[in-house]
Amino acid sequence: MKEVYISKNIVKIIEDLIDSSCTSEEFKAKMKLYTDPNQKTISFDSVVEIRDEIKRIHKQDENKQVPYLHELLEGCEIKIPKFELPPRNPELEARIQRLKAEQANREYKEMTKNVSHHILEKKENTFGQDAKNMNSQLIAVFNFLLTIGGAFAFGYKATEYSMVLPNVPIQLCVGMVFGTVVFFADLYFLVKYNL
Repeated sequence: MKEVYISKNIVKIIEDLIDSSCTSEEFKAKMKLYTDPNQKTISFDSVVEIRDEIKRIHKQDENKQVPYLHELLEGCEIKIPKFELPPRNPELEARIQRLKAEQANREYKEMTKNVSHHILEKKENTFGQDAKNMNSQLIAVFNFLLTIGGAFAFGYKATEYSMVLPNVPIQLCVGMVFGTVVFFADLYFLVKYNL
């Protein structure tokens, strides 16, 4: 129900109508309530009734002008009722929750679409696969160490056979140089193809 706070202007008009001899007794009884100082609001329908009553009274006298509705409401404030949210439909609430879950699932799939399926679908009993991977890595490390050792031995012995008198420090240095060169070359290929 639309209500406005009562202004002095409306109270004065109501009192004038109550004092008037042309006003009906039923209207006077209804409007007497609004002259009470404890009454703070008046319904919009009652304001329209007041205007209609004034119009009825002034019909007999054409010189008097009937006030417009906005003139009666001058100085009044609209009483805005507190808005209460209607209860949500349970079917709608269930549908909203389902749609939120679907949206969250889509976002999760979007985030994890580039993750390897082997990681996601890894089975508990993968001992055989793990053993194969470890075996291939052990072979790569053994091959790595054997190649470096062979390069060192080649440099050491090649220097020994090329010299007339054996010179161990020079043989060690040449062996270390050959081993170092092969170490970095082997490391490059190991990292490039195995990792």
